[in-house]
Amino acid sequence: MTINPYNKDIIAVETEFHGKTLKLEVNRVGFRTTSSVLVSYGDTVVLGTAMVGSRPVVLDYFPLSIDYEEKFYAAGKISGSRFIKREGRPSDEAILIGRLIDRPIRPLFPKGYRQEVQVVASVLSADPDFRPDAIAMIAASSALSLTGTPFDGPVAGLRIGRVGGEFKAFLSPAEREASDLDLVVAGIESGITMVEAGAEEVSEEVIADALAWAFDAYQPAIE
Repeated sequence: MTINPYNKDIIAVETEFHGKTLKLEVNRVGFRTTSSVLVSYGDTVVLGTAMVGSRPVVLDYFPLSIDYEEKFYAAGKISGSRFIKREGRPSDEAILIGRLIDRPIRPLFPKGYRQEVQVVASVLSADPDFRPDAIAMIAASSALSLTGTPFDGPVAGLRIGRVGGEFKAFLSPAEREASDLDLVVAGIESGITMVEAGAEEVSEEVIADALAWAFDAYQPAIE
């Protein structure tokens, strides 16, 4: 077991997940946060961090914010001109992925919970063969699960497609072009809590089969 500069044990767990090793590391980085988890899958690395306020705030809503950050350097690129190298505002896709992570997580906090919670999923490295949104969801949920808040997780999710009549997760760009289904499914061990889908006139039976397949397919990440 490795020790970090803050004399905390670095805890790592691994599992096989759709043909690659899914690795979660606690206390590797992000020492000043309430909790942090570094998640690796293939060449994709996502840092999930969570901060929790010290006391409840007087608001009529749950102050949860979830941000998804995808930097150019994660893909080996530098943004801007020769003179301006700063990252710009979040892209529309980054905002939508942040909402995608938020939707299955928010209902798992108890009604009336009012402590401020901030979660950030930062993509440090991006594998060009698949989108990192499912890994970011796992990173965000894992970080929240370690905060000690009344979060009824963990949550895992997958983006799946159908190629040649077969369901598959982590589709390559070519497979996404050939797929007649783009389905994101997220949930907990006992059931699905969020679905987002786009499809080319597939039947209700196909959607039902896809949901059942995705539910079974994300379970190893929760276990």
